[in-house]
Amino acid sequence: MLDGTPAPLEGGIAPKNTMIAEKEEASSKISGTETIDGKPALQWEDTLSKDGKSFARTNWYPNHPDEKQTIVFEKQQSKRAQAGGVGAAPFVFAPGRAVLAG
Repeated sequence: MLDGTPAPLEGGIAPKNTMIAEKEEASSKISGTETIDGKPALQWEDTLSKDGKSFARTNWYPNHPDEKQTIVFEKQQSKRAQAGGVGAAPFVFAPGRAVLAG
């Protein structure tokens, strides 16, 4: 759900009591917050480019809001689709470049 409702993040290396909340701010922008034990641990904004060929994720720690990192993901044809794989996702977003700000 993209209405800001927290949902548990389970599995992998996620600490216990980790929650994720994402909210659609606009048709091309989603903001999110990760909390651990009810305390904000990470915040981010995902923004889709106007041409739909890339999106940028900017994230930061709540106690350091001026130290942001932005990673730009560029749309690429998936390797399975290139090989003619049945049911393959036609495109994937792969990291293109990273920009450190702050």
